Amino acid sequence: MLGAAVDDAQADPLTGLATRDQLMARLDALLPGGPSQAARPGLILVDLDRFRAMSDGLGPLVCDKLLARVGSRLQAIVPMATLLARVSGDGFGVLLDDGSDAVATAGRLLDFLGRPYSVKGHPITISARLGIAVADGHGDDANSIFHAANLALHHAQRSGGNRLQLFNMSMRQSAERRQALENDFRAAIALQRVELLRALNSEQFKVYYQPLLSLADNRLTGFEALLRWHHPERGLVSPDEFIPLAEEFGLISLIGEWVLRTACREAATWPVPKSGVPLKLAINVSPLQLRQGETLLAAIRVALAETGLSVDRLEIELTEIALADDVGDTLHAIRALGVKLVLDDFGTGYSSLSRLHKYPFSRLKIDRSFVAGNTPATDAVARRSSEGMVRAIAALGAGLGLDTVIEGVETPRQREIARLAGCTEMQGFLVSPPVLGAALPALIARLDFVPDRSANTPDADLYTLAYFSRSATPLRRNSLAAIDDILHISRTNNGKLGITGALLFGEGYFAQVLEGPLPAVEIIFEKIGLDTRHRDITILYNRPLLRRDFSGWSMACVGAIDIHRLPDDIHGVVDDGACCETALTGQQILEFMQALIRKYDGDAQLAPAG
Repeated sequence: MLGAAVDDAQADPLTGLATRDQLMARLDALLPGGPSQAARPGLILVDLDRFRAMSDGLGPLVCDKLLARVGSRLQAIVPMATLLARVSGDGFGVLLDDGSDAVATAGRLLDFLGRPYSVKGHPITISARLGIAVADGHGDDANSIFHAANLALHHAQRSGGNRLQLFNMSMRQSAERRQALENDFRAAIALQRVELLRALNSEQFKVYYQPLLSLADNRLTGFEALLRWHHPERGLVSPDEFIPLAEEFGLISLIGEWVLRTACREAATWPVPKSGVPLKLAINVSPLQLRQGETLLAAIRVALAETGLSVDRLEIELTEIALADDVGDTLHAIRALGVKLVLDDFGTGYSSLSRLHKYPFSRLKIDRSFVAGNTPATDAVARRSSEGMVRAIAALGAGLGLDTVIEGVETPRQREIARLAGCTEMQGFLVSPPVLGAALPALIARLDFVPDRSANTPDADLYTLAYFSRSATPLRRNSLAAIDDILHISRTNNGKLGITGALLFGEGYFAQVLEGPLPAVEIIFEKIGLDTRHRDITILYNRPLLRRDFSGWSMACVGAIDIHRLPDDIHGVVDDGACCETALTGQQILEFMQALIRKYDGDAQLAPAG
């Protein structure tokens, strides 16, 4: 029974195909127990991509004619179909009494439907998404098969369209979870609304705060407010799950206004830090909130008026994707209030120099993905790439007069990379995870101090490391003319990192002491580990340091030695192998290195800091 063979009185008047009701009745008849039962009937649902936009552009008459052409093409492509139907405005159904070949059939449909059309003089090319479901022979009814094909269709749509998708059970489970989450979300919002009106403190939604620190002097500069949903049964629900729901259900404005008032009220009570600069508050807004410009502006005004928070302390954060919409007027209006604008997750979305120049941003936040991959376990090429991206964005920000914040900093190494790259602030678990407002007084007290602006690096980070390695290639005397150049380059680079110490370069070995911030020491030592001139590297000493024992960084060449005697000689310099097991003082390290020189070169000396 083909779509074209449907009785004209009952057929879809536009395409001549069957209707959805006829499709469902025929599908039900093919299932086990039905009058025309088949082994495993299959159903393919077809939706045209961007049909509504096409209708707006070409007009309804042209698009009606196009739908009729699509119906005719379906009949030509799948003449073996049990039934062809138009099931919605731009949706079609292909029923097969044997679903074993449904995926291959869908592939042909995707191909042929996407070939060009000529409709009333308009050349038109379309694409489609297809969802496929096949009865499993275990008592499926027509509604469940149609629902399964529809879930597969939506999955294909979320994947970008112009594709087909075969149903699997994980889609149903995902849909059920989403529906349950939707129900819970509506209940939580309803409860939240009531409790807000009653001014209670038992909301499921909570505002957390994560600190931002200056990379120049470790000064606390402010906090970012982060919304979290604590579900009584599901636990902590990710914002990635519930924010899209809030936007879809038209509830994002309600939530956004509550976050604004709550965070501003909290920030108004924060003490002024010892630096004398009030702490700033950054609040995220969604693209939909920005599109509802007047509503957002009114919410900002109300929150500032009700809480008394100074306008120059408030920052509004938005992601790059929000800039895809026409939100320029809203952004300029927010800035006109005196509120600063921050571009979040820079480098991951619609990055554009023209947008940075066009809109009144004060800061860029570099996405955490650019530092997350920078760990000792990451290969050297990936590390260099991520470091290069951070430097490039920091330089771009500096060139435009914008501060740059690095997100997701979890290790001292990542912090030092960001500082050396020119970033101005950092945020991440290295400083603190997000905390509730009740925990802020203790956190502010811990992070608040008067920075020592006379020092390049905080003493609390001072570390020292001494190592010994064999030289992979012999020292050539005719290469000593390049030593001055190497010394100049090394002193310059180490100076930028805040590194002091000394390197001994001998026939067959290297020995070096490094002093400085722990992340910088680790960066230098990691480069040494990747340097092909070194082999058999042994750490002699690796400890915190109270004060520096070298006033700068220097390098000395010492004479030839018997490399076969090195292991015994190293451990014989300090009694009982103390160089590897005991925390030596800076002076002892200096004496240890001088002892190495005396053993191997006699008269050379190192000068301690004055």
